Amino acid sequence: MELKRQRKEGWKEGKAEGIVEGMAQGINQGEQRRSESVALDMLRDHEPLSRIIRYARLTKEQIMKIAQQHHLTLNEG
Repeated sequence: MELKRQRKEGWKEGKAEGIVEGMAQGINQGEQRRSESVALDMLRDHEPLSRIIRYARLTKEQIMKIAQQHHLTLNEG
């Protein structure tokens, strides 16, 4: 009987941890998508790369990839 209770408690704890981990992962993915969206808007407005890096909080490589995917040119100035 004790073993059954322990299993049930372990399952509940594991489920709760999984939910928390999944929520954190979802938040991170949402933040990443938002940053990419900001970068894309700024690229379309021909903002300088340094400004995009600052406000979108992405690396130069990430921004270059977004620009490439959308056939946009970088304003390095």
